[in-house]
Amino acid sequence: MRLFLLLFGCTSGPAPTVTPPTLDLAVVPGQPDSGDTDDSGEIDDTSSVDTGPPGLGDPCDPTANTCTEGALCCATCCAPTSQPVCTAADVYGACPLPDVYVDEERATSSLLLETVNVPEGSCIAQEACVGGTGDRQVLRFTTTTPNIGTADLILGQPEANPDSFEWSECHAHWHYSGYATFSLYNSAGVSVGSGHKQAFCVRDSEWWTTDVNGDVPVYNCGFQGLSVGWADSYTSNLDCQWVDVTGLPSGEYSLELSLNPEKRFAERDYSNNVLRVPVTLP
Repeated sequence: MRLFLLLFGCTSGPAPTVTPPTLDLAVVPGQPDSGDTDDSGEIDDTSSVDTGPPGLGDPCDPTANTCTEGALCCATCCAPTSQPVCTAADVYGACPLPDVYVDEERATSSLLLETVNVPEGSCIAQEACVGGTGDRQVLRFTTTTPNIGTADLILGQPEANPDSFEWSECHAHWHYSGYATFSLYNSAGVSVGSGHKQAFCVRDSEWWTTDVNGDVPVYNCGFQGLSVGWADSYTSNLDCQWVDVTGLPSGEYSLELSLNPEKRFAERDYSNNVLRVPVTLP
């Protein structure tokens, strides 16, 4: 008997070649490759993410131009230890800063020569607003100081800035140190009378430029400063808003009102800080 071997499903000709799938050895996202491990098998991830230059409001280094394009690294006015941040440039292409000055018309139109009686132990005497007690002749005037800069003048909370403010036991309020000084010079340019601004506080007391900011004051005695477009105004009827001219001879004099004389806070322009007003004493 013959046995026949039947092969089902076979075809004639050579067998087809089968190509095995290629193994993709690329690193799977989120998984380390062989270069990310050390000999101990632990992941050694030393890569860093580049977040780019700091943007508006971010802390920055004032010694290098590290802010995004169009921004400047500026300190916030007016604390000397404030952290600089990236800030949009003002209309002058510079860091925004306040700019205060003494209004000439207010000072000139308010000049008034008057005799005041200063009792022993009074606040006027204690704070050295005059050269002695009893009847004193004083030259009164109004000091109005608008902020025409591109940033608010921020002096801050007095209790938190003891180096910038001094406490008056007599009046029970804070004085900002060095905001303004008053002096009187004779025709030879010699100082013959002086005074100092006895400010209750530096604050938004008068809306000066009505097309800038709103008509609601921001700064007050608890947190002192001066908004852009606002003025701090101290009228001639206030005590110590004067220079003592007792005993001075008749003649021509010059009253000098100087703001921020020690440059305790930064300003856009210091050239307008001094006002000189001619005065004639009878």
